[in-house]
Amino acid sequence: MSSEKISTELKIVLAGAGIAFFGSVINRLLNYVLRIIIARGLSVEEYGLFNIAVIFMRAFVAFAALGLSEGIVRYVSYYRGLNDEEKIKGTLVSSFIITFLFSLVIAIVLFFSSDFIAITWFKSEELIPLLKIFILMIPIGVIISNLTSLNLAYEKIKYNFWLVDVSSQSLRVVTIGLAILFGFGILGVGYAYLISFFIIFILMFLISEYKVYPLLRSKIKSKFETKELFSYSWPLMFVGILGYVMGWTDTFMIANLMNIRSVGLYNAALPLANLLTLLPLMFVPIFLPLITRNFAQKKTFLVDSLTKNVSKWSFMINFPILILMLLFPSFFINLLFGEHYLEGTSALVFLSVGFFIFSLSYPSMQLLRMIKETKWYLINLIITIPTNVILNLSLIPKYGITGAAIATTISYSLHSLLFIGEGYYYLKLMPLSLKFWKSILAGLLALALILVLKNLILTNFYITLLFGGLFFISYLTLLILFKTFDEQDKMLYQFLKSKLKK
Repeated sequence: MSSEKISTELKIVLAGAGIAFFGSVINRLLNYVLRIIIARGLSVEEYGLFNIAVIFMRAFVAFAALGLSEGIVRYVSYYRGLNDEEKIKGTLVSSFIITFLFSLVIAIVLFFSSDFIAITWFKSEELIPLLKIFILMIPIGVIISNLTSLNLAYEKIKYNFWLVDVSSQSLRVVTIGLAILFGFGILGVGYAYLISFFIIFILMFLISEYKVYPLLRSKIKSKFETKELFSYSWPLMFVGILGYVMGWTDTFMIANLMNIRSVGLYNAALPLANLLTLLPLMFVPIFLPLITRNFAQKKTFLVDSLTKNVSKWSFMINFPILILMLLFPSFFINLLFGEHYLEGTSALVFLSVGFFIFSLSYPSMQLLRMIKETKWYLINLIITIPTNVILNLSLIPKYGITGAAIATTISYSLHSLLFIGEGYYYLKLMPLSLKFWKSILAGLLALALILVLKNLILTNFYITLLFGGLFFISYLTLLILFKTFDEQDKMLYQFLKSKLKK
């Protein structure tokens, strides 16, 4: 085993993860700015309508993509490792044609069924025109998803950073902000979202065609492996749907069993808890293509090392964020959404636990995709989605949006355990490790310090910020005292330090 080779591959992961991290941070930051603008510029009920429309559109984009956007990442990366240009083009041509035609049919059917959907599913006539606007985005969203995957397969993370993370969210903030400023209301918000969506589609297409892969201009003859591609990909359409389905199921059932206002409250807590997937997700764009390429080249020792290091780094950074979410939930909701949304505080507590546990399974999910065992995505979904529905039916009438959060937490935890177990069964790779106990102990001791201070000092906005900073300093100090960092961690530090100096 070559330690130099491991270090080289880890640096590739870190370089890609660094771009993905800053992209994700900017994306989430702008997304929260957007949500704050809408939540504070419109009523709680209108904010609920907006979230229903967005979740509905994104869920059907994931469905209409048929998982082929995920297939693009896997197979283009794999064929690149084999230098098979004909199969690369065949993968891309078949994926784009199939998904565009299917998404067009889906959009037409949904558009003419929007009245029925809004009234029957969500019990809201006010939702009808907004839903129609967002349905128009489905075919565009599918093509954008495919173009994003093409960039990932060629490890061109920077284009996704500038277009998907920065430009798209910036456009939405500007266009939607102007729509609210000039009093165009909820429909103005919908049209502004549509305009920004279309502009990003044009930019994504031009960049991908002229900077990544000349799909329309290439003279290479396509060699199609459509059956294998589709066999791999179709279970993965539920991968894209999963995040939306969990949130969408809760939103759907809250709208039916409670009211649109409760949907707005719940969707203040949901995106905050989703912060706990930020760190694990930042590794995925480069992690999957890299382990797939090394797997194709029979370099399994690199796959093992990459998986263990990515899992450790994700846990080490994510765990203290979870503790702060549990310690100061009302602070985060009030800071971003205002006091009108504080009823969602208890929901945030439970959702934070659920998203943290779910984040632990990300490496195992990518390993299953690497070895083409994607059937487990569908099997796991068949288990967890009905579980979520049953729990929601039982808990929402008794506990409201907190019950919905508990249902999602249990469902995500079950889903995570299934993926981790399946990854271990096939590859004997366990992302969780007993070595994590040092991070857990450091986090708990730092928490104990803050709890003591919290009982001695009256808290306000600035004191809470001070407590948060003190917690992170204490946590990092304890990690150093416990000798948690190994040679690969020191390499990470030196690599990041050199990048920051440039």
